[in-house]
Amino acid sequence: MPESMKLLEQPGLPPATRRSGPEHTGRVHYMTTPRTLLGARPWPGATPGPMFDAVGLRPEYLAAGPEGSTSVVHTEHDALELIRQRQVVTEVPAFGVTSLVEAVAGGPVHGSWRTHAKGRLMYRLGRMLRASDEVLAVRLVEGKVAFVDASLWPVVYRVAMEPSRRRRSLEGLAPQARALLSAVERDRVVRLDKDSEWTKAREALEERLLVHLSETQAESGRHVTVLRSWRDWVSPTVKEAAETLTYDEALARLREACGGAPAGLGPWVP
Repeated sequence: MPESMKLLEQPGLPPATRRSGPEHTGRVHYMTTPRTLLGARPWPGATPGPMFDAVGLRPEYLAAGPEGSTSVVHTEHDALELIRQRQVVTEVPAFGVTSLVEAVAGGPVHGSWRTHAKGRLMYRLGRMLRASDEVLAVRLVEGKVAFVDASLWPVVYRVAMEPSRRRRSLEGLAPQARALLSAVERDRVVRLDKDSEWTKAREALEERLLVHLSETQAESGRHVTVLRSWRDWVSPTVKEAAETLTYDEALARLREACGGAPAGLGPWVP
């Protein structure tokens, strides 16, 4: 862990941020961004105190980085910790939600994040998270890619599989996208090169939450997109938990995890 990261003696932080092992007993590695701390609601049960105001950790307790920055995400482990804590983290900035780009940068990013000094790290971590089996990558907040913690997987599955939503998502779907969807439903798993003649069809299915997408790396080093039917992806435990939720309950849970989703969850999720 970088020496610049502060280990905070604060028992009120969410359990997901605690590290295991005797060397971490009683210590917490708290990770978030200034945008989150100052602009979003705190986790459930958080109360004002010496280190906290009504919306989260006070600015003076931010982890200091190089030259006074507040970057808190340096590695895949850091990013996974952040997602566990916040439940939903978008890849790029979205209103009301913590973003990976800003967490790596340590604050708002002006202009394209790809030209930022840490742009390569942002890109690399985004690819790692897409390939991770610890998070779910879906187009959720404002239609942008969001990384979702396992605690919300039943909620996402319930929303994705809602019949009325799926029927609406199929409307206006191009023939090539329909053919690709049929192939995924038939074969359960379809692998595509990241850039191919099926790219537009794949993007349409991803945007409409009609399939589950992840990424892997072929032996040649190229990135491969893996499309799965939601029925093939879901585990019995997640499916059982999803069946206890109504569609409205699932939407409410998602909106809550996304800071109320003031700009919407996306064009295909009302």
